[in-house]
Amino acid sequence: MARARLLIFFVVVLDAMGIGIVFPTLPGLLRSLMDGSGDPARAYGYLLSAYALSMFFASPVLGALSDRFGRRPVLLLSLLGTAFDDLMMGLAPTLWVLYAARVLAGLFGANLTVANAYLADITPEEERSGAFGKMNACFGVGFIAGPVLGGIAGMYSLRAPFFLAAALNIVGGVLAVFVLPESRKVTEVKRITLAQLNPFASLRNVFRLRGIGPMLYVFCTMDMVGQVPSVLWVIYGNSRFGWTPFVVGVSFSIFGLLHAIFQSVLPERFQRWVGERGSVLAGIVADTVGYGLYSVASTTLAAFSILPLLCLGGIALPSVQSMLSRSVDESRQGELQGVLTSLNSLIAVGGPVVASSLYSVARTRIPQYPGAIWLAPVLLYVPCVAMLLWWRGQRKLAKA
Repeated sequence: MARARLLIFFVVVLDAMGIGIVFPTLPGLLRSLMDGSGDPARAYGYLLSAYALSMFFASPVLGALSDRFGRRPVLLLSLLGTAFDDLMMGLAPTLWVLYAARVLAGLFGANLTVANAYLADITPEEERSGAFGKMNACFGVGFIAGPVLGGIAGMYSLRAPFFLAAALNIVGGVLAVFVLPESRKVTEVKRITLAQLNPFASLRNVFRLRGIGPMLYVFCTMDMVGQVPSVLWVIYGNSRFGWTPFVVGVSFSIFGLLHAIFQSVLPERFQRWVGERGSVLAGIVADTVGYGLYSVASTTLAAFSILPLLCLGGIALPSVQSMLSRSVDESRQGELQGVLTSLNSLIAVGGPVVASSLYSVARTRIPQYPGAIWLAPVLLYVPCVAMLLWWRGQRKLAKA
């Protein structure tokens, strides 16, 4: 299955490139369609929220469908549907068409859900933490390369990156049809009911599984913590250190490169050294120290020197994904991965609002300590430690 793993990694790189490639010109296309009417920044926020909300509803459904019909046909549907959405955005003559295409992109864009389920199918339980880490690294590589390609294509036309994104998704679809083997052999295709297509039904079914709630809390907390730098990094850097757009770009490039390297190498090794639970705790400690130091950093050099710690904190999430994947049987991997993607989308809708609001409150209430906002993730992690200790006790009882 080594060949299948390499192929699914490559499909994920293509998918991530297709997502990131449109970012450099999407605001410009939006402004051109608005033709000077309304607030472009607010409209752009609505556009991002519409994408995240539609993905929230679609992810559990696509995951459940992949459990019943197999991973490859659902992955093909998602890739080709995303290619169609990219073409719609590239050809959009009006603002409402752009919004409609972005909503459809969210409905079809849960490729990572099916890819994670595929990876769980072909990977032994003891190796899943490392495999999920490599998957995250591949997504990070694609997400770094995508905006670069999008920026180059955008020099020719605001719409060119959308056509290039469509081409990348079509390539992924061709691989899914002709090269990628099916990972889940479906012996009996069951009838799909409307109740099973209800995304909240998948959420309810997964949350009802015995003992899985605490680890879902840990997963959501780590996802929420990840929203803080993605929302505030540029704003805080400009305010605190006077960063120019060039310095911001350099910081993102360094972080992306380190994140990809760490994710591809460290999760598997940490799992061998300290186990999955130990890997999660190590990631929490690294994040805690990193955010604490960043809250008192006063120079750009100090801020950049903390990036390796924040990247090291990323080793926790693959271990949490691995622990969750072992909590359900093989027939429900797609449903679980869909729920995880759905929760990620939900947090992507509310996380930026919460982070930016807390930042405004911190600047007003504690002006003498501008870095206070970076202590919020540290506080969020406190219950996670208790959850992990509880999980260890439950696992011992289960073995007994």
